[in-house]
Amino acid sequence: MGDPMTHNDADRNRSGTASVDPLPLVVCYVPGFDRRRIDEATTPFVNAQLAKHTSVTIKTQPTTELVPTMITGVNPHQHRLWQVRLKADRPRALLERAIDTLPDAVTTTFQCVRHRIDSSFDLPTIPPRRRRRFEQHRNKYLRRQKSGKSSMESIGGFDSVFGVLGENSRYRVITRFETMRDTARHTPIGDVKLDFLELYVFDLFSHWNLDRPEAIREKMREVDDTLALLHERCEKSGAKLVILVDHGQELVTGTVDLSAALRDSGVSKNDYTFYSEVAVARFWFGTADARRRITATLEALPNVRVFDNQQMQAFGVCFEDNDGFGDLYAVTDHGHVFFPHDFYHPVVNWYMGRKYSEQTARTRNPVHRGYHGHVPDHPADDGFAVVCDDAVALAGGDEGVLIDVAPTLLRLLDVEPAPHMTGRVLFERRTAASVSRAA
Repeated sequence: MGDPMTHNDADRNRSGTASVDPLPLVVCYVPGFDRRRIDEATTPFVNAQLAKHTSVTIKTQPTTELVPTMITGVNPHQHRLWQVRLKADRPRALLERAIDTLPDAVTTTFQCVRHRIDSSFDLPTIPPRRRRRFEQHRNKYLRRQKSGKSSMESIGGFDSVFGVLGENSRYRVITRFETMRDTARHTPIGDVKLDFLELYVFDLFSHWNLDRPEAIREKMREVDDTLALLHERCEKSGAKLVILVDHGQELVTGTVDLSAALRDSGVSKNDYTFYSEVAVARFWFGTADARRRITATLEALPNVRVFDNQQMQAFGVCFEDNDGFGDLYAVTDHGHVFFPHDFYHPVVNWYMGRKYSEQTARTRNPVHRGYHGHVPDHPADDGFAVVCDDAVALAGGDEGVLIDVAPTLLRLLDVEPAPHMTGRVLFERRTAASVSRAA
């Protein structure tokens, strides 16, 4: 099946003449750093870099798990990290049937306690009768933080930028503001070709504090200061800083009660299975009648859009029903989220709100304050990239997609992208003559 968001190798852009020698790259990846909130007063460094250097807009996909697509250069139906896949149905064991008679509040609480002891036990908030139906295809930030680059070098059999570069690359993720500047200050600049630093903490903070504009501005200033520090250190060492953002966040102003709608549909739970993230829910159907009735129920919900697998191809997600990753998708409009959803449970909410200062607000209200991962037709789901280097120019247009990130980073390092990285290169190094003329 054709991939509507894949470009031909012939579209790749290179200067064709002798260029400035490639320098090491420090990529500071800041999810949630919404370009709409960048200004001279709040983020003077980033604002100046966007004014001085060329940048591109990056269009995303209706999911929150964007990193695998960016670093491998292939879309989700290829690398297969697409949350969950439905397993073939099987008879329940005697113990499983006994567990399924317990209230959800009991079983999910037990699972949450287990998750706190064993972090490899994922999706603890989903009742066991549904959870055991799913084969998990996730690599969220806690797993990336724990395993580091080793879990990122190859995804679904596709080498990532880290797999291509091997020991010439480094990856780290920051989940606490207290360690952000210290990490930047003590990062050895230029000892690897690609140093990839993920400031996930800002995205996490925004999810629970986007309704506090001054608090968001304060944390944006901290991020801006950290980027300025990294840039200063790059300039002294000869490396170049790349600021990479894959999405912003929109203020949540309303919720959609999907659970109530499904109950009111009158469709038996035995005839369908669902998995509900905060902004996207997916469904599998056992009968044609269940699909028809559930589809009608979802289409009647306000602030929800419904897509089948064929329609999802417009976003570069080319699964088919028999792949097992979902038969139908419901996506909330920007500013709205599903609540409750499969990542909410009172025990988790209580624990996370007390353990992490960035999430304290969830103890007062368990509904996310900001979110993204909806249909990518809104500024909240636009990302951007800028290379802080006078010797770099746009290779084509000023808009790209997620699969363009991997080949772009490798080309900037003068490293040949892997054959599967068919995305378009977004930046190219100017020739030495053109840099001289610009100076």
